[in-house]
Amino acid sequence: MNISITSSNASAMDECPDHLIDTDQHYNSKSKQPNKMSGLDMIAKLRNEQFNLSIEEKLQSHPYVKAAEDGTLTIAQRHAFVREQYSILLSMSISLSSLAGHKDFTPSSLKGITVPKLPGHHYCYCCNRLIPSDEGEEEEETDLFQFLLDGVEHIAKLLDAHAKSLGVDEETLKDWYPVLSRCEAYHMYWSFLALSNKRAAAAAACAVNFPAWGQVCGRLLEAFGKEDKYASVDDDGLAFLKFHSTPIEGLDEMAASIIEKEGTSYEDLVEHVRLLQEFELHFWDGVFEFEGQGQSK
Repeated sequence: MNISITSSNASAMDECPDHLIDTDQHYNSKSKQPNKMSGLDMIAKLRNEQFNLSIEEKLQSHPYVKAAEDGTLTIAQRHAFVREQYSILLSMSISLSSLAGHKDFTPSSLKGITVPKLPGHHYCYCCNRLIPSDEGEEEEETDLFQFLLDGVEHIAKLLDAHAKSLGVDEETLKDWYPVLSRCEAYHMYWSFLALSNKRAAAAAACAVNFPAWGQVCGRLLEAFGKEDKYASVDDDGLAFLKFHSTPIEGLDEMAASIIEKEGTSYEDLVEHVRLLQEFELHFWDGVFEFEGQGQSK
């Protein structure tokens, strides 16, 4: 892009030392200035923003969590949770694939899903990282989005087991209707970040959102494990919640690495993180307020 200078603004531009520089190069170079804050410092500051503290407090005292703990959560509300999680995980697999640099990955189902891999590496659940498949190969820095993408296949199986413990099969999950708009906003915003290739904002959102989501899953895990309030559910049925309630080792470091490599300013991260946290809250509002049983399309 080159901007022609008219006589009306030529004198003003003459005073600017940058006016002879190609504008694309000029503004792109300005946006890529080194961050004054480290990636870890940005993550810590985002977590302490008033909007995040407020949302985390609302999540911890959310009516869905309270109802789960006192045994009044309905089967319809539990079905809404698992069905919306299916929609989110399917969409997130596409977004994570794009953020990890893969193209044309558009699965229509989680059943038997196979995600794009990093060539020469495999995901190890024991140590929670990508490692070289060939012995002797030097281990590369783990890309956060490839790491999360590689976990989708395992999570899909856990979600299927959780759904079956509630009497919901995979075909019912696929045909879930009506889709709850308040719940869908979360993964739709992830799609926007992926389409816009906003890797830094997405990484920051992971670092702030995933622990908050995990804390809620931990509360649900404990609540649903109480046999005096809910029908007995085996470990396989609760493994989905247990998996997400377990902190991701190295999450902050992986997210911080992307933030620093992208050279993004703190100000460019805040609104994206705020919106995703608000959409997290909307998700829980949506599944709590759902009263019907849903039906097939």
